[in-house]
Amino acid sequence: TRNLLDPSIGCSNVKIEKCRVMDSKMRPLWVVFDNSDPLGQDVYLIFKNGDDLRQDMLTLQMLKIMDGLWKREGLDLRLPLFAQHFLDRMLVIKLATKI
Repeated sequence: TRNLLDPSIGCSNVKIEKCRVMDSKMRPLWVVFDNSDPLGQDVYLIFKNGDDLRQDMLTLQMLKIMDGLWKREGLDLRLPLFAQHFLDRMLVIKLATKI
């Protein structure tokens, strides 16, 4: 199965032992998948559901903008950037596995 945030990466099985419900107000799900590529790293996704996720999306977008501005000035803070996708009232975030 292809993951919706990066179709070039296939996901095979959910690693139940690594999944959890996170301790924030909206109780997002941290889900870990096996990579279909035997040499690939596990795929980490966060599923967050709620009525208004605009603040979360804005925060992620601002991090990407600031990272680009800092890099343009020669300052690489090695921020882990995240892919995000908004489905109805659910935000899906793919965590960076390499910084």
